[in-house]
Amino acid sequence: KSSPVVNLSEDIFAGYNVRMREEGSPHIDFLEFEKGREATFNAASNFFSKISGGSISVIRSRDNHLLCERVGILHSLSFYFASVSFYVSNLLVDISIYLYVILFINFSLAGIGPGQLAAL
Repeated sequence: KSSPVVNLSEDIFAGYNVRMREEGSPHIDFLEFEKGREATFNAASNFFSKISGGSISVIRSRDNHLLCERVGILHSLSFYFASVSFYVSNLLVDISIYLYVILFINFSLAGIGPGQLAAL
């Protein structure tokens, strides 16, 4: 049976296995031209939900726990900032935008302008 969830992050788990066996893996960058993606909002939203679902499965995996036990603090921090911290920072940006808009509306309704706020 085909499932959109089973093989979602197989390249990440392959990298985990290589790292846990303390082996090397060559990495080659190349450009692929004329590979188009859909540019609609729904297509982008579906793509990001697929990526975040794969990231959640990576974060919750047993391989993640075993890998973080064997690496030092610098590798653990880089792994944290490349995985969990990305979503935490996006959440904080979203919350700060909502807070800014709510405060702007409240100050506008109260008749307080930028000049009066600067005098505080």
